[in-house]
Amino acid sequence: MIDIGAAATLADSCAAAGIMKAVAQADAVGDGRTAKEDCLILKTFLLLILASALEVGGDALIRMGLRGAPYSIAAGAATLFAYGVVVNKSSLDFNRLMGAYIAIFFVVSQIISLLIFKEVPDDKLLLGGGFIIAGGLLIMLMS
Repeated sequence: MIDIGAAATLADSCAAAGIMKAVAQADAVGDGRTAKEDCLILKTFLLLILASALEVGGDALIRMGLRGAPYSIAAGAATLFAYGVVVNKSSLDFNRLMGAYIAIFFVVSQIISLLIFKEVPDDKLLLGGGFIIAGGLLIMLMS
């Protein structure tokens, strides 16, 4: 189980004071990974959230452009280009990167779908999504 308080403290340590402070807190994490590995996981996770928001947002802009707002197509294309750059900034191997990314992409796409297009996921979608998320967590945390 991920301790949100420890993750927030670790994120602060990674971002504000660098890896040296995070190393001092490695014992607080207590899951066998080093603080450096935890910082890498957190950084990769945040990067993948940004990438998925760009991809889903770009797709939504293109969809809106095809339905009547032509400038949205150009904005969507630029957003999708930015996604391609961001998603490949991770230091993970490509196969692990995409495995973890798909789970994050699923969650972000469902949120965007609900907020922008007012599409509510049904029980089958949520069940299948649960398997996607479990697989993504397995790939990201067990690497």
